[in-house]
Amino acid sequence: MQKTIYHDLLQLTLNKIFGTLSVEAFESVFSLLEWKEISGGEVLFHKGDESDSLYGVLSGRLQAYVTDSSGEKVILGEIPPGETVGEMGVFTDSPRSADIVAIRDSVLVKISKTTFERIIMVSPRVVLNITNLIIERLNRQNLSKKTNYKITNVALVCLHNSEAEKKFCRKIYQSLSKQESGQYLSVPIINEHFDNNQIANVEKADVEKYRLLSNWLDEQEAKYSYVLYEADSLTSEWTKRCIRQADKVLVISESSYPPTPQSAETSLLYNRFSDVSKTLILIHPANSGLPIDTSVWLKKRQIQRHFHVEQDKPADVERIRRYLMGQSVGLVLSGGGARGFVHVGVYRALEEYGIPVDFVGGTSMGSIIASFIAMGNSADKLYKAMREIYLDGKNPTSDFNLIPYFSLIKGKKVEEILEKYYGAANIEDLWRSFYCVSSNITKAEAVIHKHGQLRKYVRASISLPGVFPPVIDEDGLLVDGGIFNNTPVDVMLAQGVGKVISVDMNIQRSLQKKEEFQTGGSWTNFKERVMGNSTGAKIPNMMSMIFQSTTIASDFKANQYKPYCDLYINPNVSNFGLMDWKSYDKIVEIGYQTAVNAIQEQLADTIDSFK
Repeated sequence: MQKTIYHDLLQLTLNKIFGTLSVEAFESVFSLLEWKEISGGEVLFHKGDESDSLYGVLSGRLQAYVTDSSGEKVILGEIPPGETVGEMGVFTDSPRSADIVAIRDSVLVKISKTTFERIIMVSPRVVLNITNLIIERLNRQNLSKKTNYKITNVALVCLHNSEAEKKFCRKIYQSLSKQESGQYLSVPIINEHFDNNQIANVEKADVEKYRLLSNWLDEQEAKYSYVLYEADSLTSEWTKRCIRQADKVLVISESSYPPTPQSAETSLLYNRFSDVSKTLILIHPANSGLPIDTSVWLKKRQIQRHFHVEQDKPADVERIRRYLMGQSVGLVLSGGGARGFVHVGVYRALEEYGIPVDFVGGTSMGSIIASFIAMGNSADKLYKAMREIYLDGKNPTSDFNLIPYFSLIKGKKVEEILEKYYGAANIEDLWRSFYCVSSNITKAEAVIHKHGQLRKYVRASISLPGVFPPVIDEDGLLVDGGIFNNTPVDVMLAQGVGKVISVDMNIQRSLQKKEEFQTGGSWTNFKERVMGNSTGAKIPNMMSMIFQSTTIASDFKANQYKPYCDLYINPNVSNFGLMDWKSYDKIVEIGYQTAVNAIQEQLADTIDSFK
């Protein structure tokens, strides 16, 4: 039964290892394979074991991990159906480099080292194919480029089985079905198919019925691009099976329910099956304000990611669909003071072209604008908010210290503005997934903020050393993230998004050597350059010198990750000062036009893949 179900996937898997095989070669290899079933939570092999075989995954999902010096488990990646594991050790005759465990019930094919060597003797070109496969994986690891596999099986666990939760599940299925062939399974559907009111909740002790249902579920997984499993009550056998079958579990609840998990939920999801990736979906009433108290929902749950969605909002359903299919769109915004206004124009262009933003992150000025996008603002609202902050209201950089002992600017006005717009919001309360980057100068390392008080960590991200005072955190002093990572594309890649859009202002250095530079007096240069009223070529102002001195290392990293951006936008705003707030509209327009040109040139044939 299994060999028939997995014939096509097996052939694709073997082709990945050995190169394209003829029918005769496939059949000869097929006869040498060993079939292996492994239960969720079972270890396939340990780090340091002898590499005596390699495995192809036909159903289920495996996880690779190592244990660090402190005893903590460090996850290296996942191995989905169609992928292989163990070939590097077999080919190089080295011990296993990681522990491999089954995340869920899985079916594997085993190719022994002896069989592998026999195949090489018959077909030496296999060596070249394996070498290319290993090089590809090593390059991926070295560049921190995570392979974003599409999820096959998803368990939908509605915590309260409310109508809103059930409706959301149906909407997800409808959205997925527009692009992929899928199957939706629930207790009524299973029982109706088998004409048996008990089989969906059959226990393992009833071996014959249990195996009958298991084989049928394997057939569905092989037949369809994805399978959605709608769980029953939190204690039923069917729900336990849903979790065992799942590559990912969506834990779904209306936000109005108490946030503390029930004992049944904890027992089901956060103990035995803790290796299965779990995502929390909180459903809010239509036209809700910014969510609150999300941290309470997350505190006692082992959740890898969470999303906020509004009832009956198609865009939110599409966001979850892209996430499940590995097609999420991430937007990365770099720092640059007033030059960062380009992000406002870029966002307008993305909105006009219908390109969604599912994840957004940034550094310094990029973190401010990214946070406003994550709050759910439209391009028009973003434009008005930035204008109000920097032109119509208090200039956030006008409270200079008379004696600049710690910094040139006090930072009180910035804090007042951030409190006005953010209030008590935490990062995890934002409508879209958000992060910002700061630099811990106590530990000399970059810090990625994905949780905690929004205004505190955005304030840290924009605190240019010497210009703004640092932010005191429990682990040290935090300053502008541009020191280590001004365009944090690598952080976005680690989120597992399918598409990355990067807006980078720092590849073209704006400090040039010019023969006509004049030193002049400090007050003259302050008026002409810092305030954006330059009348001639003067020596670069202090802000520019500080900023570009602190971001030199970041520019190297931005260049390194540029090839991994699906849309790369590089506005030329070097003629504007870091505090040139009055040039708001000019800079916004440059961002808009540059983004439009980039979209037309880089996405002429692929723009639909972003949607």
